[in-house]
Amino acid sequence: MKYILFSIVFLFIIGIAGCGSDDHEHDDGIAYWTCPMHPEIKEDEQTPCPLCGMDLTPVREDDDDEHEQDHQHDQEHENAEGEIEYWTCPMHPEIQEDEEGSCPICGMDLVPVHADHEEHEEPRGRLRITPTQQQIIGMKYDTVEYRDITPTIRTVGRVRTDERREAEVTLRVEGWVEQTHINETGVTVRRGQPLVTVYSPELISSQEDYLVARKSGNENITKRGRERLRLLNMPESEIQKIEETGEPLMEVTLTAPFSGVVLKKNVRDGMKINPGTALYEIADLSTVWLIADLYEDDLPFVYEGQAVEFTLQGRPGNTANGTVSFIPPTIDPATRTLPVRIELNNNPDQHIKIDQFGWVTFKEHLENRLTVHRDAVLRTGQRDVVFKELGRGRFEPVEIHLGPLAGDYYEVLHGLDDGDRVVTSGRFWLDAESRLRGVGAEAMPGHQH
Repeated sequence: MKYILFSIVFLFIIGIAGCGSDDHEHDDGIAYWTCPMHPEIKEDEQTPCPLCGMDLTPVREDDDDEHEQDHQHDQEHENAEGEIEYWTCPMHPEIQEDEEGSCPICGMDLVPVHADHEEHEEPRGRLRITPTQQQIIGMKYDTVEYRDITPTIRTVGRVRTDERREAEVTLRVEGWVEQTHINETGVTVRRGQPLVTVYSPELISSQEDYLVARKSGNENITKRGRERLRLLNMPESEIQKIEETGEPLMEVTLTAPFSGVVLKKNVRDGMKINPGTALYEIADLSTVWLIADLYEDDLPFVYEGQAVEFTLQGRPGNTANGTVSFIPPTIDPATRTLPVRIELNNNPDQHIKIDQFGWVTFKEHLENRLTVHRDAVLRTGQRDVVFKELGRGRFEPVEIHLGPLAGDYYEVLHGLDDGDRVVTSGRFWLDAESRLRGVGAEAMPGHQH
């Protein structure tokens, strides 16, 4: 029994000693914890990086010794004017290596870049990112250059009648409806087609006066009598019947003033007509108006005479071409939009219907315009910013002024030059880094997301 107890105690002591030895060796193997993106951060235990939040990684004692040696070597290079700072590729300046070798992209021999202590004093507002960091975040670039672009503005439009092609059929004297020839709305009528036949004692009296004047031979009186019948809305065809027969018409038939569609009908058989009563409303739909609401930001890119494409809702393949005919001088205060008027040809089948909705596309071809890729632009709401590459891993936030968007490119009005390289992928990381380091505040005042 004593032998068993002694064996258990002996094994327990050996186990504790072994575990303690492993822990000690493990702890002694780690010199400190650091951030891959911010090597200046050194902690005694594993915690998130205070700058970017990434998990710290361990650095072994052997690695630390090598790091200290490299650091001392770098310090000697920095203090010695004319020493080689790094090796780079003439064709790919983003490649920066610590040793002589070949470019991993094109295979050319790397050339030395000599250190200059004054060049390390970066102006406020700039960032310096190592090639390793650029590779980790997947940084990509695009070049600012001149291109032919076609800006496009797309909005919703609604069809209206052309107000210049509308008319009301009325009688300017009192009378009664004897017969309606057009008894429904929506039908198409021709110019001169009978609409309604009326009886009017006043119109009969005016006809008699005109016939008396004709018999008198007085040209002036005859001319005034005929003009009176015309002003009472008596059709020319009815006046000619009076002149041919020499007798007044007991019933007068009113006709369509032009070819079009009956939009409204306010007449029935037997009803009394008061002077000025609108009997029919007719509109010529061979040409229609398209009203497109544009926001204030779009107005500089729209002008009278500009070509427009209209796509009917529900019929994507059915398009019509029109022209901007009028830009009103006032903006709708409720919607802050401007109702731009567009003329559309609706012949021959008049497939565009009144009050129909569809998509309106404004296009304008611009030649030789300085452009920047849309992915390079950070739009803060107050300003537009890009990160411009300065070479040797240096970047600077630049505020720019943009024109219209055409596909994947904005027109650049101010802030960049032809040939500038800007960041298209990784710009949000640069923005966050600049805010963490406090270098972006001066270059981008009031910058906020």
